Amino acid sequence: MNYEITYKPELPDLKDNIIKDLPDNFVVIDTDGTILYVNDSWRDFARDNDLPPEHCSEETNYLTVCDEATGENSEEAPIAAEGIRNVIHGKREYFELEYPCHAPNKRRWYIMKVIPLKDEKPRPVLAYHLNITKRKLSEIELEKLNETREMFSDILRHDLKNPVGISKGFAEILYKNETDPKKLEIIEKIINNNNRAIDLIEKAGDLARVECMDHIEYEHLDLGHIIENVIDSLQDKLTDKNMNIVFVNQGGYYAYVNSIIEQAFSNLISNSIKYSPENSEIIVDIVDDNDYWKIRVIDSGPGIPDDEKERLFDRFKRGSGEKSLGKGIGLSIVKNVVELHGGNIGVEDNPEGKGSMFWITVKKAD
Repeated sequence: MNYEITYKPELPDLKDNIIKDLPDNFVVIDTDGTILYVNDSWRDFARDNDLPPEHCSEETNYLTVCDEATGENSEEAPIAAEGIRNVIHGKREYFELEYPCHAPNKRRWYIMKVIPLKDEKPRPVLAYHLNITKRKLSEIELEKLNETREMFSDILRHDLKNPVGISKGFAEILYKNETDPKKLEIIEKIINNNNRAIDLIEKAGDLARVECMDHIEYEHLDLGHIIENVIDSLQDKLTDKNMNIVFVNQGGYYAYVNSIIEQAFSNLISNSIKYSPENSEIIVDIVDDNDYWKIRVIDSGPGIPDDEKERLFDRFKRGSGEKSLGKGIGLSIVKNVVELHGGNIGVEDNPEGKGSMFWITVKKAD
């Protein structure tokens, strides 16, 4: 909440008409640091914090109190005094400081804002203190949640993936030395399920990592070059299904992106490979969409009903709409990565016939 207040020389008018009944803690400070006026909320705040009346009442020098502050929650006091002095003497037009003000049985945070009440210098100032405790507690909870997600991601990637990988290795040794067809079939199922478990662990770890990101660094990169690298990395999957990807890279598709965007492209194209029939073709292209590049992945798979398109990118959802552990995690990662870049994601029917067209948008580089 911000307040715009025009100074009036008649202090009683200022008190009675503007700040007397406002809920936040207000103090008017003269050019020498003397408190000219405090409102009722300020007095309540002082009383709740067991502050001596002489430290917060009219005619007290607020700057001296800040300079001489000691004990808990006093570290920011000298910073506050310097900021107030700078506004009084015109070195700054505005000052803001976030600080803790914890009581014995309660954690609290405030933000102090200081504005001048006159144009000429030096000038009186108005300082008001806003209670931001709810916001700070929410930030702390969010930070704890992100730490938990990061820990979960590490557990998935290391503590769970390692034993599954060891199990897969033993199964592959058994498969090489076995000759009984029935046993070979059973071992092959074990290997395939181990591969699915490893894939699930990797994607769940990736999702946990992406979801706890609130800020990423951007680089000036060519999206066409990134997609070419992704297609090269997926050649084994394409060969297994005798499939082909058509992508004409004309170059110059520059955007400010984080390298994690490559994972979004990989998951999107892998998904199309997975659900497309053998001997089919996938088309990948980049089209101009005003201020954005629109990356499209067009396949000839089973397609997606209209009533399921909206929720397709929700975690643990797949095309049939039921909850299914491991299904839809890849697309959920794509959605999170794209949204981190300020883009959008969607799916439509293949305009050329059977199948789907997945698309994402990424803002062009200026």
